[in-house]
Amino acid sequence: GDTDRIVKWLLKVEDFSELSERIFEQLGKWVPKRFTDEAESWYYSLPREVRADIEQDWGTLRDFITEFWMNRKWWERQKKRARNASYRDQGHTREMPSQYYIRKLELLKVAFDLDDLEIISEIMNGVPDSWETVINSELYATPQELQASIRYHEETLVSL
Repeated sequence: GDTDRIVKWLLKVEDFSELSERIFEQLGKWVPKRFTDEAESWYYSLPREVRADIEQDWGTLRDFITEFWMNRKWWERQKKRARNASYRDQGHTREMPSQYYIRKLELLKVAFDLDDLEIISEIMNGVPDSWETVINSELYATPQELQASIRYHEETLVSL
């Protein structure tokens, strides 16, 4: 029922669905039984015939879920959240630098299709300017290299 967590949830179910064809098929029937709150209300507001059609397998159910919950307004909100996310912003005032990296990366991956250098640039756009004295973003070819450096220098970055 939480549209801000839907992507992570979909990815987890998708991973599970890939274990076997039988699981892929059964998830279409079992996943809706686990819905709560708004998702549960939405699902059971659908006519029984529609629910029977979309419970064929996980793929059919997943497509129906994403069509309804991940609409244009949702995508626009995700893009805005990704662009505006910064280190220790509202709701994240106690986060560590490596936690910021992961949060920002997840938001960027949902909202945009960026290459490695664009990801690095976007992540660094949300940090204090003082970080550049410790982390020169031009030295990293991949986001993983940046992440490792942020983790290595975490105590120093916190003190800046």
